[in-house]
Amino acid sequence: MRFIFICILLCFYFEGTAQIHFFERKELAPTLEIPWDIEFGPDGNLWLSESQGRISKVNPNTGEYHLVWKAPDYRDPSISEQWPLCYKPMPGSGCLGLALDPDFQKSHELYLLYSYWDSSNLPVKTAFKIVLLRLDEKNDTVIFSKNMVLQIPTGFDHLGGRMLCVNSNGKKYLFVSTGDNGISETSQPSCYSPQSTNPNNQAWNPLTKNGKILRYYADGSIPNDNPLAGNPFYTRGHRNPQGLAWNSEQHILYETEHGDRTDDEINILQSGMNYGWKWVRGWHADNNWSGEEDSVNQYQPYPGITGDHLVEPIYVWCADPQPLSNSNADWCTVAPSGACWYGQGAISILQNSLLVTTLKNGDFAKQEVYAFRMNKDGKSLIPSNSTIPNPLHLFTEDANINGRIRDIALSPDGRKIFIINNGGFGSGRDKITVYTYVKKGFQLHPNPAERVSYIQWDSPIMDVKITDVCGREATEFTWQNNALEFNPGLHGIYFVKVKDEWGNEQTGKLMLR
Repeated sequence: MRFIFICILLCFYFEGTAQIHFFERKELAPTLEIPWDIEFGPDGNLWLSESQGRISKVNPNTGEYHLVWKAPDYRDPSISEQWPLCYKPMPGSGCLGLALDPDFQKSHELYLLYSYWDSSNLPVKTAFKIVLLRLDEKNDTVIFSKNMVLQIPTGFDHLGGRMLCVNSNGKKYLFVSTGDNGISETSQPSCYSPQSTNPNNQAWNPLTKNGKILRYYADGSIPNDNPLAGNPFYTRGHRNPQGLAWNSEQHILYETEHGDRTDDEINILQSGMNYGWKWVRGWHADNNWSGEEDSVNQYQPYPGITGDHLVEPIYVWCADPQPLSNSNADWCTVAPSGACWYGQGAISILQNSLLVTTLKNGDFAKQEVYAFRMNKDGKSLIPSNSTIPNPLHLFTEDANINGRIRDIALSPDGRKIFIINNGGFGSGRDKITVYTYVKKGFQLHPNPAERVSYIQWDSPIMDVKITDVCGREATEFTWQNNALEFNPGLHGIYFVKVKDEWGNEQTGKLMLR
């Protein structure tokens, strides 16, 4: 009688965090200048926003770089706007969100968000604008530009700045995130005197543009079904929303947001609703901030907004009491930045997941990619279990060479994950990093086997069946903790069938000699 151990080796191992080992890492050649947004275009190219109001295009295979456009009216703040009492004495500026028209292959149109000088009132003030650009389809030169939205406010901190253009129910919408524009009073109490002048107090006010998600039609007009007529506000109560992702299957819009020392959030956005900042942070019942419980219990809906109420996040990082330390490194925040939706693709474990990049490297955080595995409705997280935690942590081992991960994009087949960074470590450069999924397929080795063979598959294995050449199912085995003890009694050929949690099956032939 002969015994054989078949050990199941997964591409995932779990030691507090999960790593995916079936990726090949590669850095594309171009050195970028403070990239902020990356999109994988339907034309097969990567499109990026970079500093000084620039749009660039990069071939994802060869790394060939092409500067497409530079905004002629891009401006950093004027010295007249300096406010020396703050640790950030100049208003925020930069080139931020980029969005491609969903019909980019036909329209060749895209949108860019960047800072300029607003001269509608003197002296000039730095603000942000959204421009629409149309490209010549043959050489990617800009043949038409139009100011879509002007006077998006800025401040000394928390700019938001993500954009997303989507098709929904036969209409094209442009979503824009804006930060609260204020410096948190816990960080720099002297910036505003009195604190009532801090712009972050306006995050709940639907009549201001800061601390909001704004929604426009693709032509820059205001949708007639926005929460308030003639007002671009879509949701409110946001601190520093830096990620937007669209679930095209369920038509769900996700947002990622920086908290203040704790309570980084992931939200599902609902028209007109209030997401809490600055009076309610993270979970409503944790009361980890003075006065939070009273703000929840005494909330008054805004007149004219149907069904207005406070909405909880679907996920919170670090719902702990506020730390007293002024050292950013020991705050238990991760600084979530870009996000994208992974629907159906080559990597089965990531299907129906929200991928979120992070900026912070500290005592409680690494610069990595989180994968939040969602239930089929896209509205809630699959519970963690001993086999697969949720969220998964991707590329953590490369944190020091990837740097601050600003944004993320996917190839259409889901086989390649592209990330961009600000403030690179290792090579010291801002760059595009490509993680290519290398499908190992189903393997049995060694094969033929005398005593021990191994199963390797690129999905978590949930069930195993073994049959002989006559189709008789073997019962002489036990399977526990991904290890299988098999006692067939005879030499010969056996068929090993494995199934993952999504019902995918693979069968391999094993010869026992």
